[in-house]
Amino acid sequence: MTKSKTFLDPCCGTGSFLLSAARRKEIKAENLVGFDTDEHAVFLAKINLLLHYTSFIDEPKIYCIDSLRLVDAKAFFQSIGIKKVDAIATNPPWGACKNGDFPEELEQLTASKEIFSMFIARSLELIRDKGECAFLLPESILNIQSHKGIRGLISTKTTITQIKEHGRIFTGVFTPVISMHFKKQVPKRKTALQSASMGKREKSSITIPKCEGSFV
Repeated sequence: MTKSKTFLDPCCGTGSFLLSAARRKEIKAENLVGFDTDEHAVFLAKINLLLHYTSFIDEPKIYCIDSLRLVDAKAFFQSIGIKKVDAIATNPPWGACKNGDFPEELEQLTASKEIFSMFIARSLELIRDKGECAFLLPESILNIQSHKGIRGLISTKTTITQIKEHGRIFTGVFTPVISMHFKKQVPKRKTALQSASMGKREKSSITIPKCEGSFV
């Protein structure tokens, strides 16, 4: 990923993924975009980027916006000088949506009502063709029946480059974590969703080639 590429975290929190893109890929400040619904997290994310970059012509492009409910994303990106989104990386919220009111098309794609599934579906709408995505997700996405819908979307609409197991890396969270990398590109052949080290555990539907690098 080059400095001129655009990078989005649709639920950025305090900006850790944005900072990673800035440090590891040296993305230009004006090409980093973040959304979050927590105004305090948005404020801290802006401060973190201001501390990293030596100068800013304008303030960082981090906004208190619910990306799942963003009605006209194309118009919004154009209004902030972003023609297309080249890469997305995020650690979306986990858990079922309890208060609804999400766009109908997202709910239809994600029968489980899991918020992380909705972020995957929305990210595929926001990113350009052949753009790269990386997500931190619960391992259950690989083998739980209720996640069959989002697995189907991923396996038919993307080319997966890596699934990596990280174990239980979050304090107080007992669910094992995986990272999943894919491109918005219809796969050349049907894939099966399965983490490489799942062994004899229940297989789901994705066998992944080794990834030679990532953008975060």
